[in-house]
Amino acid sequence: MSKKVIVIAPHPDDEILGCGGSLLRYIEEGYQVAWLICTEPPKDMHWSDDFFEQRQKDIEAVANLMNFSQVY
Repeated sequence: MSKKVIVIAPHPDDEILGCGGSLLRYIEEGYQVAWLICTEPPKDMHWSDDFFEQRQKDIEAVANLMNFSQVY
C-alpha cells in the first residue's frame, strides 16, 4: 500500500506557505502528495482571461516543481 497525503489549500500558494517543508519531506520519503485548491476567482468579476491563463500556468509549474501526484 502506498502512502498518500493530500494538502488542502484555500488558495494557490497556501500549500507552500503553510506546510511546504513538510510536503517536500513527504515527497522525499516516497509519499504520493495531492493538492486540493478550494477556491477559484469568479469569472464574472474584473479578472482578465490573461489572469486565468497565468494562474493555471502557475499552478501547473508549482505542481511539477513539487512533484504532486494530482491537482484538484
